[in-house]
Amino acid sequence: MAIAKRSTDISNVYATVIASSGDYTLKFTGNQSDIKNLKDAEDYRADYINMMKKGKEKGFLHFLKIDGIELYKLHKPLFSSTIKVQKKSLTPNGKVECQ
Repeated sequence: MAIAKRSTDISNVYATVIASSGDYTLKFTGNQSDIKNLKDAEDYRADYINMMKKGKEKGFLHFLKIDGIELYKLHKPLFSSTIKVQKKSLTPNGKVECQ
């Protein structure tokens, strides 16, 4: 969020995480003026740990419940140059939905 807040071109604000459970990309699609009261990473730690108990994707999406942030999972089969991009979001009842 700090990067998006300082960016002059928010259409190109992405962050990619490579994890043991897969590769994910976050994209900022919101408005910079909506970014307020940013905290240090340590201030989010307890909430993050609590949310992740719900499961990796589900917990992360609940933790990220911020308008203007989208989560994508990248699928790249072994020995292939084709990457499938799958948008992940929460349904109104809190389950992970793949688009």
